[in-house]
Amino acid sequence: MDDVAKTMRINLLQDAPAASSPKIKPKTQMLNSMHLGTKSKTPEAVIRSTYHDFLQYLYDAVLVTGPTGKIVDFNERSSKLFQYEKNEFTTLHVSNVISGANDSLLNTLCSDLEEKRFTVLQAYCIRKDGSYFPAEIAVNNLKLGTMQLSFFVRDITIRKHAEETLKTEHNALQNAWSGIAILNMKNNIVYANPAFARIMGYQLQEVLTGKNITELVEDKNALKQLIETSLSDPQTWSIETYAIKNDNTKVAIQIFATCNLDTENTPTGVVLSCANITERKQLEFELEKVKKELAKQNGQQPVESNEANNRA
Repeated sequence: MDDVAKTMRINLLQDAPAASSPKIKPKTQMLNSMHLGTKSKTPEAVIRSTYHDFLQYLYDAVLVTGPTGKIVDFNERSSKLFQYEKNEFTTLHVSNVISGANDSLLNTLCSDLEEKRFTVLQAYCIRKDGSYFPAEIAVNNLKLGTMQLSFFVRDITIRKHAEETLKTEHNALQNAWSGIAILNMKNNIVYANPAFARIMGYQLQEVLTGKNITELVEDKNALKQLIETSLSDPQTWSIETYAIKNDNTKVAIQIFATCNLDTENTPTGVVLSCANITERKQLEFELEKVKKELAKQNGQQPVESNEANNRA
């Protein structure tokens, strides 16, 4: 099997701990110094100098430890990300900066890396001031004689916030009272929430994915016009029509349409909000009947409403 495919993922992203872990006294010093200022031209010195230069120019913060977790090397970005001075890093254990990086995890990492597996962690990291940030951490074995664990740390605060926002919005859509459907530029449904599925007479919202919205309404021309208008005008537009349910019965609905824009404000489709207005239509019909009865009793000619005329 290709080594790249042998990737183990470990998730330590639970709730952020309440306080930072106490500093752990290093058990052993695995590497005296990786910061070489010698002018030696030996192959080993050249390799180590190249390694050190490479480390400093990496985008990720990099921490290098021995098998016990004692930090023996780091790059400039680590100092900025974790807020430690350069002379402080080599006094730290990896568990001081990565929450959950205990002996058990280190043993697992060493075992996995000996089998040439690549390991990716998601965990909370701890700054010097005790604050936390979520991170994605790739762990590798540098293979510089004795095992050296390299932790490539990337702050994913923005990504995590975006994921949580998307999750919140998704839950809101899933539990909304109004039926919501998102269409692509071909008027095909790419998402429908449970309320929309219920209005249309379907048990599962996923069944609606891929359907053209015009198949689900009686007045197809009015709906097409609504969509075209919403794509060309940023306002919210609406129509009243009848939905054709899964069992071919009809239900009165009101549809609101708003243009869906991407990050560059380019239209990607339309968001529809749909409500069952059967009860309202029934009340309007009953009110119309009462008006006609009162007009008849008063000897007046009843005036037909536009709704009545439309039905006629």
